[in-house]
Amino acid sequence: MITTLISPLILGAMLAVATPVQDVPAPGVSPSVSIAYADLNLTHAAGIAEFDRRIERAVDAVCPAPKIKSLADLQAVESCRAAALNRASAQREKALASARINNETLASVR
Repeated sequence: MITTLISPLILGAMLAVATPVQDVPAPGVSPSVSIAYADLNLTHAAGIAEFDRRIERAVDAVCPAPKIKSLADLQAVESCRAAALNRASAQREKALASARINNETLASVR
């Protein structure tokens, strides 16, 4: 049992040494993060502002900006952030539209 545990550990250590650490997101990779917003009132400015802060934090999580060593690194991070914000923008608009529709439906029922 111990030998089967040691073997993967040694392999992992060897891979960690042999594999260069990548400071920026790999090209073509689209990491994602779920953003909870059920607790927010997206028909009010405060709820929308908090939703936008959560989106920004999610973009920071999927596109971290570690030590930038070159212009290419900076461009890769900026490209990742732009793509993440673009993807989030469409989903943000859908969430806001859904909140408006639900609010209007509730208002008409009353």
